[in-house]
Amino acid sequence: MPLVPRPIDGYLRHNRRINSFLSSESLSIQSRSCPRRMMPHYARIKLTSANLEQLERVAKSIREIADKTGVRVKGPQPLPTKRLKVTTRKAPTGEGSHTFDHWQLRIHRRILDVQPDDRTLRQITKLDIPEDVRIEIILTT
Repeated sequence: MPLVPRPIDGYLRHNRRINSFLSSESLSIQSRSCPRRMMPHYARIKLTSANLEQLERVAKSIREIADKTGVRVKGPQPLPTKRLKVTTRKAPTGEGSHTFDHWQLRIHRRILDVQPDDRTLRQITKLDIPEDVRIEIILTT
């Protein structure tokens, strides 16, 4: 009898070993449509800036607000710094010695996960944020 692949929970079963493993009583497979556990609700706050001091000050003030209101907070967690590099010639005409200027802009990022509470988020949105700091608040379920 030829072995015909049959779809089971989005995967194909091809050989006898897998078939016997899947038919055993110790293994339970849940379908993807069945609700598993609920994901925790939190507000993810992403901070981005080229000015590190201002970024750290805003992250610290958000952390202090969350601690004062008594909600759970994770962070600020540093993300990798992006370095935008530009190399230019010093001589405008192209003559002379081949010398170059190297310029770079560093973009620093931080993430904070805060338990979403009306009072906490209201205080965070009223926070005085400098123009150099970009803030993004995402509510997740």
